[in-house]
This record gives sequence, C-alpha cells and structure tokens, in this order.
Amino acid sequence: MFRFWLALCILLSLPFLSCGQEPNVKIRQLTRLSLTDRAPGILLPLTDGSLEKQALLDTGNLGHFFDAAMAPHLGAPLPGMAGLTPSGARIFARAVLPDSFRAGGLTLSAREVALFDATPLQQLFKSPVAGTLGLPLLRNHCWLFDFDAGQLIVGERLDPAVPGAEPAPADSLLYLPATLPGGLTEAFMLDTGAAGWGTLDTVLFDSLAAAGNLQLLAETVTLASSGGDIPNVRQGRLKGMSINGNEIPEAIFVRATANRLGWHLFRSFNWQFDLSRSEIAMIPRLHRKTKEAPVPSPPPESP
Repeated sequence: MFRFWLALCILLSLPFLSCGQEPNVKIRQLTRLSLTDRAPGILLPLTDGSLEKQALLDTGNLGHFFDAAMAPHLGAPLPGMAGLTPSGARIFARAVLPDSFRAGGLTLSAREVALFDATPLQQLFKSPVAGTLGLPLLRNHCWLFDFDAGQLIVGERLDPAVPGAEPAPADSLLYLPATLPGGLTEAFMLDTGAAGWGTLDTVLFDSLAAAGNLQLLAETVTLASSGGDIPNVRQGRLKGMSINGNEIPEAIFVRATANRLGWHLFRSFNWQFDLSRSEIAMIPRLHRKTKEAPVPSPPPESP
C-alpha cells in the first residue's frame, strides 16, 4: 500500500522517530475506518456501551481531554485538577477513564482523562465532539493513514522488528526535522490538532522574514484556541521547506510560540505510525495540493 519509508534522524537532542526502508509492511488488521481530507481533522468514533460520540485524534497531546459534560460517564474524580491544556484552556477536573471506553474499537490506553470546555472544538466541527484523543491511543499498534484510498487502518505488525528497536518514550511528542530556506534545520512537532500548515516560533518567524525567506502577508489573523482568541497574528508564506526529501513549496505559517506542523500538512501526505518501534513514515500522496490561499480565520487549536 505504501511505497517507501523515509529516515528521520536525531536533531537537537529531541526524540525523533526513526524509519527504515520497508516497501511492504504486513499487519493483522484490527480496525478499518473511513478517512477524509475535507474535514478540519480526524474524528474517531468514541463508544462506551450505549454511549456513542466522536473525538478528535490529536498527535499534539500526551493525554486525552474530554468535554466536562462527559463527567457522568467517567470514573471517580482524581486529585490534581488544577492546570491548563497545551493551548491554554482551563482543566476543570481529572477523572478515571473506564477500561470499557473504545475509539474505533480500540482501547484508549490511558488510565485518566482531563475535563475541559470543548465548545470551540464543537463549533469547529458543528457537532457535539466529546474531546480529543492523544498519543496514548497511537502507541500500541501500527496506524496507516491512507488519504488516497480514504481509509485509516489499524493493526498489529507481523514483520519482525529491527534488532534493538525500542518504543517511543511515553512522555515525548512527535518531532520531525525540517530543512528551511538558507540551509536551516529546525525541529517541528507533528500536531494534527493544529490548524493550517502550522506555526513558527516568534524568533524563527522573524529571522526568516528578515532574511527574505518568509513573505509576510498583509492580512493578519485571529488565532482561535480553547484558551481564548489571540487577535492580529502575523502570517507568512514560507519560500519552501523539505522534510526528509519531501518538498513543500510556499506553505503558509502563523507566528506563534512553537514550531508545529499542522493538519493541512498532515492531510497532504499518507502516513504510517508504529510508535511501539519508534517508527514513522511520511509518504507522498498520488494527488495532493501543495499551494493554498491563506485562511483568514484559522479554526481553533485542539486543547
């Protein structure tokens, strides 16, 4: 199904995922779901007995976040309710996550869930989305995101692991090294919950603009997030970037606090994750668009 693997190397001492050259990965299928690049993100069916909801798959989170209205379906409250989600929304409480919860038929692989106000997320999808599902869901199986075929397949690998392969650290997010104009190499977090192509931290954004490698756009945007709107945010058209040989011309990035690769970039490729072996593959799609007009109002970031 997928044509080749791309190697990801170590950079800036961050926990990058490595890949080999594996043209045909054999798996025992556990679930198969429909997949579209026309939605603002990937919604997975979330069930617990008669409860039927949907939740956003978010690679930018180390845990699961549910709307506060889900509290009656969860277990006992947990101490340590104070805190904020990664995008600044207030966490109301934490609760035990019952083992009976399933996402696409898969266990959630987490013992607790944080509760927040998911109203911005529900407004984005125009439906009562229950919350977001983070990296714990992705760590135990092989995930094939095939946008060309319109399907998401999750299964267990049948081919032997490379000797010495170890699982990705449970406390680390997913970072990819990207080559930018001028020969810069920077670390970007892969975040399917972030809107648009992604974001650049303020220092990198300003330095690329000063060097003429980022064309500033006249129109600013209001960056909406579950932590509150941030008005008058600058955006710019990056004059090319490369991720392991994949050329991405003229993507539009927003000036923010961190380097992120967002949903628009993710949906422009097919992907294969096997975090149990610290492996990821980024595969060019058969038909993909690499240029798009700037989005006046990016949708909310996930928690």
